[in-house]
Amino acid sequence: MSWQDYWTFNRSERRGIIVLLVFIFIFLILSHCIDYFDWTEKEDMSKYADFIANFEANINELDSNPDETRLNRYISEKYDTLQLFEFDPNTTSEADFIELGLTTKQIETITNYIDKGGRFYDPDDFRKMYGIRQKQYEYLEEYIRIEQKSTDKANYKKHDKKHDENVYPKNNVRAEIIHEIKPVDFDPNTITQQELMQMGLPDKVVENIINFRSKGGAFNSPDDMRKIYAVDSVLFAELAPYVKISVKKKERNIAKVELNSATYDELIAIRGIGKYFATEIIKFREKYSGIVNIDQLLEIYGMTDEKFAVIKEYVAANPDLAKRMDINKLTTSELLKHPYIDYAIASQIVAYRNKHGDFVRTEQLMETKILIKPVFDKIKYYLCVNCK
Repeated sequence: MSWQDYWTFNRSERRGIIVLLVFIFIFLILSHCIDYFDWTEKEDMSKYADFIANFEANINELDSNPDETRLNRYISEKYDTLQLFEFDPNTTSEADFIELGLTTKQIETITNYIDKGGRFYDPDDFRKMYGIRQKQYEYLEEYIRIEQKSTDKANYKKHDKKHDENVYPKNNVRAEIIHEIKPVDFDPNTITQQELMQMGLPDKVVENIINFRSKGGAFNSPDDMRKIYAVDSVLFAELAPYVKISVKKKERNIAKVELNSATYDELIAIRGIGKYFATEIIKFREKYSGIVNIDQLLEIYGMTDEKFAVIKEYVAANPDLAKRMDINKLTTSELLKHPYIDYAIASQIVAYRNKHGDFVRTEQLMETKILIKPVFDKIKYYLCVNCK
């Protein structure tokens, strides 16, 4: 077959080649001309002007305060998962505040405010509390139900700047007191409500002093009068020279509650311990097989140094009531059940026992370097040798 045979076509083949060339030519022409035609339908963009403006405004807001936006988003995500309920901030317990999504710091602020004689008269007073975020308040506002007392209407005041200027004018004359105060020597720990009123003190101040004492508060020095809500610098200056604190009040004996044997009701009755901490203390002593030192309360979530300083005056811990573990009998896995004992400690105890025989006394754990002294002092009351 010669090369000419490759270029020789019959009639059908020639017709097919011609048609193919025509299609190729048309395709090339269209590919060059199609850019000159506008095939899209004209869209009226003016109807999207408001949407675009709002979108740009939101972008600007995010750029100007990203932290605030993230915080609000966090609050929204948190409160979308909570089961909210009606509450009165004047009487709500710490445990209920936690269920309402408040942080430990916010709860402390509210508790301190109430302990000093403060009171919430309407939902807006709750919003003004330090630490309460606006977004958080928006979720809680509709659930706030404040029980009004008979004296609330007369004593209610809005504590904003304008009110303060009206009540305490610039010349420091107390417009609230329409008659002169007649102070005499008094002990704020023992003076009666009637005697306070006879001195000419405002009704609100008298009420707050009585409330402060009824909740376990005590005056240890004249400066403690500053704790009382509604006692301003002018009134304190008038009263301070007459405040005489009885020594006996400072030396009072307090009956302490033993943490290992106390019931739930006994724990709730302790000043500073509400439903939440009473429950957590019981959980802690069950998990750790007892409480051997009151300092262990600081390991409970939410227990601050300030709250512990109040509670520790009323509680005690008897280490003899703790349940002990026999280090000569328990396996590694059994020792690991105690939160203070990790795998390294448990395995070394068993390894030493297998190699050298039973322990004679618990102090050997420190002598053999299995435990350092601080750790041994922490867990020694949970350990024993050949105990029953």
